Amino acid sequence: MTFFITSVGPGKGGDLGGLAGADAHCQSLAQAAGAGNKTWRAYLSTNARGGANPIHARDRIGNGPWQTAKGAVIATSVADLHSGNKRSARPMLSTKREPDQGAR
Repeated sequence: MTFFITSVGPGKGGDLGGLAGADAHCQSLAQAAGAGNKTWRAYLSTNARGGANPIHARDRIGNGPWQTAKGAVIATSVADLHSGNKRSARPMLSTKREPDQGAR
């Protein structure tokens, strides 16, 4: 598994604790699913603040390919991931390897 979708938050509503908190939450979910042996990052961006540059989600996730827990390829590259023509046709799985109904 190199890709998962979750609707399970850390319990503080929309407050994920910034990128670091969101990344830690993703790492924790992956660990609980038996996939914590790699670095996981939340697919989130930040705005430019206080003179800092913005951080774009697509720059944080590597180059691909991304696969579900069952080995189905979600995308082979960042361009493929963002192409928009395939994602809705691909089955998404939660960290529990169950179909994610919110990803359709």
